[in-house]
Amino acid sequence: MICVSYTRSIANCYGMETPKNAIGVQNESISSFLKGRGWKLAAKYSDRKLERENENAFLQMKQDGMGRKFECVVFSSLFYCGKTLTSATDLLGHIFYPAGIHFAVADDGFCSRDVSPEEVRSYIEKVRHEYRALNSSKNTSRYNIKTIYKKYGYIRVGEEELEIDPEPAEVVREIFQLSQSGKSMKDIAEILNDRGVESCMAYRRRKTGINYKYGSNGWNASGISGILENRVYIGEWKRKINGKTEVHSCPPIINIETFETTRTAILNRDLAKGKRQKYSGRSLLTRKIVDMETDWPLHVYVLPRDKSNVFRFRYPAPVVRTYEKLYLSCEAVEQDTKRLLLEEADKARLAKELLHGEGTSEKEKRMRPLKEVAGSLFSQMMGWEKKMVPLRTELDQGLIEATEFEHRKQSILDHITELDSRLKDYIDELGIVEKTFSEKNPWLQHYLSMPLFEVLTPEIVREYVGMVKVFRFETVYLVPLQKEWFERLPKSWFDTGG
Repeated sequence: MICVSYTRSIANCYGMETPKNAIGVQNESISSFLKGRGWKLAAKYSDRKLERENENAFLQMKQDGMGRKFECVVFSSLFYCGKTLTSATDLLGHIFYPAGIHFAVADDGFCSRDVSPEEVRSYIEKVRHEYRALNSSKNTSRYNIKTIYKKYGYIRVGEEELEIDPEPAEVVREIFQLSQSGKSMKDIAEILNDRGVESCMAYRRRKTGINYKYGSNGWNASGISGILENRVYIGEWKRKINGKTEVHSCPPIINIETFETTRTAILNRDLAKGKRQKYSGRSLLTRKIVDMETDWPLHVYVLPRDKSNVFRFRYPAPVVRTYEKLYLSCEAVEQDTKRLLLEEADKARLAKELLHGEGTSEKEKRMRPLKEVAGSLFSQMMGWEKKMVPLRTELDQGLIEATEFEHRKQSILDHITELDSRLKDYIDELGIVEKTFSEKNPWLQHYLSMPLFEVLTPEIVREYVGMVKVFRFETVYLVPLQKEWFERLPKSWFDTGG
């Protein structure tokens, strides 16, 4: 087997510290790996410049691999492979490995020659996960004491875990018990303050030794409300990672039945007191609702005859529309929006079930032509690469001048570059198909994380309503967030009765 190695002076992962003599450390690891297998190196590629953007040797290695000049490339770690891990995994997973060029990672004792294609994909995904964790901005404060007690009732362990903190967890349970017994949030705050129970912020100040300038030392209704509405206490830890909201599991402090019955009791008390009524002249959907045919925004007006709120065009209207109806009740729109949101969550649950059945065959069906084109482009690139050898021979034998050699060489490189650009587009499209038919589909993730609710709230609207469109003041349509990822799934999955 013709083996080569690749090393790099700077890690492609910002979350890693680069050791002194990094290339020497990598070479030692690679040498030990090769010795254990009885392999010898045919060539070494190394990006030695202390510049993160430097990847000349990486690109040369890529070009030589496509020219079939070696059969396996060995790295110390994929975190020292190319200027970004994405460029590395795309090259290995989508170009080299499918073409029969293997790769090995000495530090992990991994070689693609030893395992199945599924195990190769799993390994690459595992490395990507490690890369995201190391590159996370939050990773820099993983062991920072400020973050350990950030979630009241829990102790944060590393980046991915929460453990129950016994002392405040008992307070959380008592708050839910008091609420279930009929106590208002203000009453609960007074009970805790009278007993001298530390508030969330006071507890955090004591445990961390940091004198935060914000937050109250005592309990108040707002703080109690924050606990009673937080689903982390039933084991649903909502996190924002790279701008995307994800729900992670954690140990529950109370059970879901207690949480839901408490929320229902609060809602019933609020309704009995006349709370949660619509603001006069305003709706939860203000600035998120438009006319379907014109995309003009709809505004809230109060009907004089019964003081009810309705959506209509602003007065005077931008252009006269000849709709039979002139407005639609705000209450009706909000009820329809609630129904449509719950239906969106139902679609997400259905899609999750279908992913592992029909989704597998549908994914393969969509990926097959993309892989065929990608393979064809790769073959064409290798065809052009092979033309370089006889061209060099002609120059060495004096059959062509240097100027003609350079001209023809540049023509070959231009073709390779153009094909490489097209190949990357197909690789990107393959990645999109893979993501569409997985639980990483952004639309799927988003609406699977939506909590069940009885009343439409500003928080629900903000987090889960993209836009509401009204057709002629008759029918309400929801435009979900991450709509483009929903539309990539088969329409037949969501047909009525399908």
